[in-house]
Amino acid sequence: MNDKCIINVSTGTYIKGLDRLRDSLDTVGFDGDLLGWTQENQIGAPLHKDNPYAFKCYAFDEALRQGYRKILWVDASIWAVKPLDPIWNGLKEHGYVKQYAGHLCGTWSSDEQLEYFGVTRDEAMKLEMYGNGGFLALDFDIPIAVEFFKQWKEAMLNGMFKGSWNNDNNCVSSDPRCKGTRHDMICGSLIANKLEMYAYPEHCLMTYVGDGYNDPPETAVLYAQGL
Repeated sequence: MNDKCIINVSTGTYIKGLDRLRDSLDTVGFDGDLLGWTQENQIGAPLHKDNPYAFKCYAFDEALRQGYRKILWVDASIWAVKPLDPIWNGLKEHGYVKQYAGHLCGTWSSDEQLEYFGVTRDEAMKLEMYGNGGFLALDFDIPIAVEFFKQWKEAMLNGMFKGSWNNDNNCVSSDPRCKGTRHDMICGSLIANKLEMYAYPEHCLMTYVGDGYNDPPETAVLYAQGL
């Protein structure tokens, strides 16, 4: 059995993103498996509206249940433009692959999230945020990847993925530096900083394209664009 796979959950209008991803993987010659689901209940996950992005953890769990060990999550907005060898090579080197998001944890974390992780706002303003949301690869034969996922999933089960996208009326923090929350992404970033995990430079492997974005770097093997 192939031990590597790509996972994705796409519901409603995002299903077309899953179709695009599947076609792109065929085009670049991906030799692993793609596991895609179009409803949260297919993997036993709560609805997105009840626990935002919890389905990502459940998707990893389902891939593990099926016997996969090297697992790459990608959002519905992402598709492959080149062979994914740099990602799998990075997974072999580090046991995980993520890249910087270009933001600071303190900007996108609620007071409740910071308290949960034992981090002050001042400390969080010095911590880089990782792009865990868009794409994240984990090798479950590597201890640090297993520990990261354990803490990430626990945060989800404890309700830490929940929170407003913005901080209107100080709904998640009275600190003016806070602009809202980024759910699974901020939780993963705070955990990764605590574990001192490596991150690739912003745009290195996955980059956004379209109006308002710079030309993609040659190193990027995944593109992302809103659906």
